[in-house]
Amino acid sequence: MPGLRHFVPVLVLLALLPAQRVFAQDPDPADGPVFVARDVEPTITNGEELGHVLRRVYPSGYRDTGLDVTAILWIYVARDGSVGGTRVLKSSGYDVFDRAATQVGEAIVFEPALRNGEPVAVWMNQAIHFKSGESGGFLEGPALVADDVVRARDSAKNVNRQEDDNN
Repeated sequence: MPGLRHFVPVLVLLALLPAQRVFAQDPDPADGPVFVARDVEPTITNGEELGHVLRRVYPSGYRDTGLDVTAILWIYVARDGSVGGTRVLKSSGYDVFDRAATQVGEAIVFEPALRNGEPVAVWMNQAIHFKSGESGGFLEGPALVADDVVRARDSAKNVNRQEDDNN
């Protein structure tokens, strides 16, 4: 029968794995975006209402300029589908549109992400496109930036390896 000295290196190794702590509980929105494995992405449930929000928050001084811009946000989606925080991932190039995009992001209601059939809190990104004219704009997304895809893929591989190791 192996002695305690055989288990100590394994316990030390597990304590050093930050991913274990991230996936054991919901990510803290204050820590910023981190990848959380999920089987089902969050989905927007209040799309019609968001059209009204886009028109309302569209910066009035820019409405007839013909300017079309897109801001990409990180959005923290809690287990209940509410938005727990937003951050600008890629600026529109205009602070006023970035602030308006944040208002739109905060107004989104989601069906939460799922992992193994259970809701999980996740960070995701969402493009908010502002279009001059009556429509005010539209949402595109999720808008994955190439680096995000690589990080998400690599994180998912690490999680799958950890889950395989645990089974």
